[in-house]
Amino acid sequence: MHKQTWVKVNTLVDEGIAELVRVLNSFPRLCTIESCQGDTEHPAVVFFDYANDGDEYFWRELSEFVLGFLGPRLSQRTGDSARLNITVTSWGKPQGELIVRPGAMQETLRAIRQARKEFRG
Repeated sequence: MHKQTWVKVNTLVDEGIAELVRVLNSFPRLCTIESCQGDTEHPAVVFFDYANDGDEYFWRELSEFVLGFLGPRLSQRTGDSARLNITVTSWGKPQGELIVRPGAMQETLRAIRQARKEFRG
C-alpha cells in the first residue's frame, strides 16, 4: 500500500448546508463524509472524520477537536442551537456529528468561522 495524504475533494451537497460543509472542511485533518440540510422541522446534520488515515482511527484527536476545541466554542456562541457529538458506527469507527437546529444555520456558521480563525492545529 502506498503512503497517503489528505486532499479535500469536491462533491455535491445540499445547497442549504454547502457553506457549512465548506467551512468545516477548512479545518486541517477534518473531512466531512455525509450531510443533510434538514428542513423547517428537522435539523441539519454533518458527519465528519478527523485525523483518520484510512487504516487507523484517531480517537484521541477526534475527541480533543470536538470536546476540547470546537464543542466549547460552539456551545458558548450558539447555546443549544447547534451541538456536537462523537458517534461510533456499527463497525467501530468514531466520527463527529454536528447537528444544527432549524433556523440556526447563520448563527452556527458565524461561530464556526470564528473558531476557525482561532484554530492553531
